Amino acid sequence: MAKELEQALAKDPDIDHWSTYVGRGAIRFYLPLNAQLANPFFAQVVVVAKDLDARLRLQDKLEKLLADQFPDVVTRVSPLELGPPVGWPLQWRVIGPDKEEVTRVAQKLAQVIATDADALHINFDWMEPARQLRIRVDQDQVHQLGVSSATLAAVMNAAVTGSTR
Repeated sequence: MAKELEQALAKDPDIDHWSTYVGRGAIRFYLPLNAQLANPFFAQVVVVAKDLDARLRLQDKLEKLLADQFPDVVTRVSPLELGPPVGWPLQWRVIGPDKEEVTRVAQKLAQVIATDADALHINFDWMEPARQLRIRVDQDQVHQLGVSSATLAAVMNAAVTGSTR
């Protein structure tokens, strides 16, 4: 998808140049304070317009391009943000013990917010089911190798969550 977007950007006369980062956010060439974490499903494109008027035109053109050609992708066009992280201009959190009720309330709230003409691109960052890793250990083989369950658990934990050493 990033390559497809780049092909569209190459045709726009208002764009001077751009940089695309797939799997992580842009390199830190200024101090945004909201560095994006590495994620295989994430891409960020930094577009530099030819001048201020071109930048103003690009905002609308990019919004339309992304909506028309990439409707299944969660996108946001914004100038570089300086200072504390902003992310999306409007954010809310619905919490509770019952996932189905939380989902229902969050969707109802999104419908209310969507009635405002200035509320664009309403997105949820949690609707997809969480990935799970299931590991089946053959304890007989583990014991034959002379590995304890605690050692195996520590190695698996480090593989999944990382290690400071």
